[in-house]
Amino acid sequence: MGRSFTIAVIQGIPLKVHWSFSLLILFVIYTGISDGLDLQRSLVFAAYILVLFTCVVLHEYGHALAAKRYNVNTKDIILSPIGGIARLEKLPEKPIEEFVIAIAGPLVNVVIAIVLSAIILTTSDFTLFPKVEDITQVNTVSDFGRYIVILNIVLFVFNLIPAFPMDGGRILRSLLAMRIGRRKATNIASVIGRILAVGFIGFAIYTDQITLALIGFFIFSSAGAEAKYTNTYAILEELAAIDVMKTQFTKLHLSDIFAMPIDLRRRNIESNFLIFDSLGYISGSLPEAYVEEAEKRKLEDQPVTSMMSPKIEYVSPNSSVKDIFEIMNTKGLGIVAVGDINKLLGVIDRNTIRNLLA
Repeated sequence: MGRSFTIAVIQGIPLKVHWSFSLLILFVIYTGISDGLDLQRSLVFAAYILVLFTCVVLHEYGHALAAKRYNVNTKDIILSPIGGIARLEKLPEKPIEEFVIAIAGPLVNVVIAIVLSAIILTTSDFTLFPKVEDITQVNTVSDFGRYIVILNIVLFVFNLIPAFPMDGGRILRSLLAMRIGRRKATNIASVIGRILAVGFIGFAIYTDQITLALIGFFIFSSAGAEAKYTNTYAILEELAAIDVMKTQFTKLHLSDIFAMPIDLRRRNIESNFLIFDSLGYISGSLPEAYVEEAEKRKLEDQPVTSMMSPKIEYVSPNSSVKDIFEIMNTKGLGIVAVGDINKLLGVIDRNTIRNLLA
C-alpha cells in the first residue's frame, strides 16, 4: 500500500504509518494558523487528533485479534489520513468468521465509549454532552472525555455504513454469503458500496467537504478492487495443483553456478527454481529475489548453494491453487513442489499463479 514506515509492533503485528499521514500533521498546523489558535487551543486540537487515531488503531487491532482467533494472521496495520486498515493474510474461511472479524472493530469503539462514559458520569457532572461547541475551546479533562465519547460513537456508526469495503459492507457481505455464497455476495456488496460512494462524493462536492470526497473515492476504488480480488480467489479455488503445475522445468543441482538461473530469468523462461542433490532429492529452493540479487552482485560464477533457501514445501496434486497461493504468501515461497519427497509430479511457482491472475 505505497510507502509506509513501521512505528511499533504490537501483539506481533507491525503498526505502520503511510507517508501521506504527514499531510495530516500539515493539516493540524494549517488549522492552528488559519484559525488563529493560541498555543493551548492548538495543543488541545492536536491531542484530539492523536486520540482519534489511537481509537482507530484500537479499532483495527480489534479486527486483527478477532482474525487471530480463526488462525487468520494480520500482515500489518497501516494508518493514513483517512483512517486505518488491517491487512489480513487471507480471507476467513466461513461467512460467520468474517462477520465476527468485521464487527469486532466497531465493538471496540463501543467499549471505549461505554468505559469513558462510566468514568465521566461517576467523576464529573451527570452529563455526556460537551459544555463547549468547539473542541479547541475545551478546558477540562471531563469535557475532553465527552468529545472522545462522541468521537467513538461516530466511528461506530460511520463504520457500520454498508459501503464495501468498510466494516458495514463486510458485515453485509458475510450475511449475504451465508445464503448466496461469497462470490455473489461480494459483487452485490461492491455495487452497493460504489453507489453509496458516489453519494458521498456528490454530497461532499455540494457541501464542500474535501475529506468526505476523499473517503468516497477510496470506497469506490476499493469496492471494485475487492470484488476483483474475491472473484479471482474464487477462480483459484476451483483449480487444483495438477491442473496448472509445470511438468517441464529446470532442475538445478548443488554444483551448479548462478550463470544458468540468471540467464533463464533474463530470457523470461524461468525465475524460481528447486535445487536437487546427487540422489535426485530436493535440497532447497532459489526464489526469484535471490536470482535477481545474485545478478546485481555479479555472482554468475558463484555456486547456487551460496544463496540457496532451505525452505521446501510439498503440496498435494489435489490442493486448490488458492490454498497453495496462501501457503506461498504466508511462508514467503517462490516455488512449491507438487507431490512428495519420493515422487515429484511438477512445480508451481509465482509466475504460474501470476499468469493465471492475468
